[in-house]
Parts: sequence; C-alpha cells; structure tokens
Amino acid sequence: MAGLAGALTAQTSKVANLFMLDFSTSAGVVVMIVLGGTRRLSGAVLGTVAYMTIHHIASTLNPYHWLFIIGSMLIVVLIVLPEGLIGLFDRAVAYARQPRRSGVAR
Repeated sequence: MAGLAGALTAQTSKVANLFMLDFSTSAGVVVMIVLGGTRRLSGAVLGTVAYMTIHHIASTLNPYHWLFIIGSMLIVVLIVLPEGLIGLFDRAVAYARQPRRSGVAR
C-alpha cells in the first residue's frame, strides 16, 4: 500500500523530492499506524484520521509543542490500548454482542 501511495504521489505531483524521504514523514506514518492498530488496514486509516485531527488541533493551540501532545497521546494509547484505537472499536462490538442477563433467577 505504501509503495502504491508513493507511486501515485509521484505521478500526480510529477516530482519525487527528498522531502518525501524525510525522517519526520516516515516517523509520522509509523505513529499513525501504531496509533490506529497494526493488524488491519482499518486501524491504519483510523490512526491516520486521529493523528491528523490531533495534529491540527494541537498545532493550532500550541504551534511549538504540538509534538509533545502527539507523543503523550501515543504513550497513553500504547499503555491503555496495546492493540491501538481499533481495539477500542473491537471491545465495543464484543460488549454489544454479549447476551444480557436479567436480575431474575430461574
């Protein structure tokens, strides 16, 4: 997927500059994938949406220290949800599928 995205970017922009190979760009992609979840493509998409949303909000609030907010969020997600943000969705689905028990004994 990443190779296809890079090829399409080079085709649409008609140039492949060295900024595309910058460490911060590569690190951002890794953060997006780890944030969303590494086992499914939907986790990577969710991580990208979360990263870009938090990046926009945090850089608006504090343009000099927005990476601290992203890093803190990444650490919290890794400690609380080791499977990524998609794991939160999986937990919600599993909880919804559990049979409900009434308080009445039979």
